[in-house]
Amino acid sequence: MKRETLKHYIDNILIEQCGLEKNFFSTKSNDGESLVMKKELLHDALDWYEVLSTIEYKCKILVNDEMLLKDNMTYGEFIDVFYNEIEREKNGLA
Repeated sequence: MKRETLKHYIDNILIEQCGLEKNFFSTKSNDGESLVMKKELLHDALDWYEVLSTIEYKCKILVNDEMLLKDNMTYGEFIDVFYNEIEREKNGLA
């Protein structure tokens, strides 16, 4: 899976679960990748874990939750955690 395809999946999950406008990410600079996850997207711990669970289920990937709990993690870094894990599994490194 290409990173851009993964981003599109995650964008749609966040849009649906957080009640964002359908064009939310496309209206932001850098397609929203510079947004800080905890400050600008997921404020509530329950929302955080629901989104995480949905991404893992839809993308058929498990990630270490601790890798996603950095206070100043950007949306781009959030996507990269999933993408890097997908690549590791694809290359038999998981």
